[in-house]
Amino acid sequence: MEPVEINAGEVYLRALRDDDRVDDTTALVAAGIAPDRGSARAHVRRRAEQWLAGRCCSWAVCEVLTGDVLGEVALDDLNRDRASATYWTFPGLPDGDAVAVVALGAAVRFGFHGLGLQQVVLRHAEDDPSAAVVADKSGFTQRDRYTWVRYVTDSEPESLR
Repeated sequence: MEPVEINAGEVYLRALRDDDRVDDTTALVAAGIAPDRGSARAHVRRRAEQWLAGRCCSWAVCEVLTGDVLGEVALDDLNRDRASATYWTFPGLPDGDAVAVVALGAAVRFGFHGLGLQQVVLRHAEDDPSAAVVADKSGFTQRDRYTWVRYVTDSEPESLR
């Protein structure tokens, strides 16, 4: 499967890149996602391979006007009708939770309507209380303390309309 770009209004979702026109590796290192540029390049390469193999759809979450990377969102572990959602935003990003809600909402809509998924699961670490806020505002229902689920039949949350 080829990467798909999504204009989510407040943010723009596109594949992570490391080429002669766009270099996302600096942002991955600055955000602490990768310890160095070599690891960041490997992350970008792995994400591209996952897209092509149909195992994962991932996007750099970018500021619409500048293209600056604000985070990343992904639908991992794709199978016939389910996926796991993951995301991160730049540490200290003003309105980082709001950015995550918009990006996660766009990714989940793509999963439901573009991939035919029926369910998306989101798990978060116990030391990340803002993740519960993001999950709730993104239309997920809490299954247990750290696991949230959203079904294709769930209504779109007010925060994403």
